[in-house]
Amino acid sequence: MEIMIKKRDGHFEPLSVEKTKRMIAFACLGLDSCDPLELEMDAKLQFVDGMTTKEIQKTLVQTAIEKVISKKDDGFGNQVNKMNQDWQFVAARLFLFDLYKEAAITRRYKAFGYGNFPNLVHMLVEEKKYADFFVTEYTADELQELGDYIKPKRDYLFNYEGLKLLADRYLVKGFNKEIFELPQERFMAIAMHLALVEGENKVKYAKKFYDLMSQLKMTTATPTLANAGTPFHQLSSCFISGVDDNLWSIYDVNSKFSRVSKHGGALGIYLGKVRALNSDIRGFKNSSGGVIPWIRLYNDTAVAVDQLGKRKGGATVTLDIWHKDFYEFVELRTNNGDDRRKAHDIFPAISVPNLFMERMIGRENFTLFDPHEILAVKGYALEDFYDTDDNKEFTKRYLECEQDPNLHGIEVPALDMMKKIMR
Repeated sequence: MEIMIKKRDGHFEPLSVEKTKRMIAFACLGLDSCDPLELEMDAKLQFVDGMTTKEIQKTLVQTAIEKVISKKDDGFGNQVNKMNQDWQFVAARLFLFDLYKEAAITRRYKAFGYGNFPNLVHMLVEEKKYADFFVTEYTADELQELGDYIKPKRDYLFNYEGLKLLADRYLVKGFNKEIFELPQERFMAIAMHLALVEGENKVKYAKKFYDLMSQLKMTTATPTLANAGTPFHQLSSCFISGVDDNLWSIYDVNSKFSRVSKHGGALGIYLGKVRALNSDIRGFKNSSGGVIPWIRLYNDTAVAVDQLGKRKGGATVTLDIWHKDFYEFVELRTNNGDDRRKAHDIFPAISVPNLFMERMIGRENFTLFDPHEILAVKGYALEDFYDTDDNKEFTKRYLECEQDPNLHGIEVPALDMMKKIMR
């Protein structure tokens, strides 16, 4: 029975066995451990009448992936797993062929593979998907030179997982996910962006940067991979911010975090100045909810604001080990207790002074304080001080706090605190 397949333009035609054979053979070229006939036979069994060419390509890719680990007889009648990683590269090539077809349709060129790079740049600048500096800082001749320098064969260095990740998250696409960029063009766009600061030598350095990335000798951080060359060219991964002990600062940091997260950055938040649970507010005793509700606020922002699905929001929150909320803080990500005081998507960090480690080794007690109370009673912020080899300013003031009867510190075994951290 003849199998009819649906082409990308909507018309039907008979499945071309020869065309499929050529494509599979090309995908296996140079990979001696991968038999194209084996892939062809395994995949053909899954072909059905009315399939689209995209579904066929997907079937071939999935079949190749499934062959990475296969069952083989060990010669003694036992079935054992045999791994052949070369099938990952076959799957990558088959996936690439699909990207090439999609790009050719979107960009309206007939060649199999890469189209005209300068044309792509101008089109994406007009579509507001590339930044204007590609056409204002680079001349037409420079764009052509860099386009000619692109090496499409370097696409074959990818295994399937790497290529799929690049295609899904980082290639510039249309609003309906249509493919514009191809892998080597993404690398060149990044290289051109990074090379801008080199002035008259920018083309030379763009080529150097491109070679390093396209040969997979190095990669860049997620925001650089996703944003370089685009109108939203925020290239950094990590930002830090401190929170003061007031509502304005708490929500200001949350606002900044949302903007950073929107463009692919993650935030490190220091929360050690915020008053502890049951601290006073404007003189009213036992009023504060401590640091946990505010950490939950940052947690919800991290979940809600990501970079169009390319990278989810992320934040670390740091608290001093002497803060009264220590015990609740280290259990932020556990599943026991009140879930309203948990933050499962935050990465908690503890700031530890030498004095704590000395007390732990000596099996001594350590005192937990409320930073707000220290500021009110002592007139200074303990968290602003630190020890050096020549000046033990933090230790001096911490011992002062321990000896002050007006401060309501809590003494706990330092070793128990470390056990809590370890658990």
